[in-house]
Amino acid sequence: MPPHYEHVRANGIKFRVWSAGEGDKLALCLHGFPEFSHSWRYQMPLLEKLGYRVWAPDLKGFGGSDAPTEVGNYRMDHLVEDVAALVDASGAKSLTLFGHDWGAFIAWNFAIQKKRPLEKLVILNVPHPGPTRKSFRDSKTGRPNWKQL
Repeated sequence: MPPHYEHVRANGIKFRVWSAGEGDKLALCLHGFPEFSHSWRYQMPLLEKLGYRVWAPDLKGFGGSDAPTEVGNYRMDHLVEDVAALVDASGAKSLTLFGHDWGAFIAWNFAIQKKRPLEKLVILNVPHPGPTRKSFRDSKTGRPNWKQL
């Protein structure tokens, strides 16, 4: 099926999702900041050829997806729940999660929290949050080292 946009309601939000392919194997691609789903245009055809149904949503507040005005809606726990709800809405039996930049932070948290079964996790451009958090601390004081951020 050629790439097309569709709207998917998940976690009380209307997401605009760029979709390609069919089947029970979902490749869910989370974009970075300040991008939107179109960032995955070069990867989607390959993923489809590999047998995936590919969803690249505009994350909450980006592109054609809803943008709630309350700041609390953008806390990491809400963003992770958005991903879980998108997975549920897809009805897929297998999930490969891709994350780039800001989407990678969300993907890491989704995987660490084990929100849904995950076949594979592909992270682009962002290290694991645990060691990263430690590296941003001053070794003498233990406080955040803002020079590194």
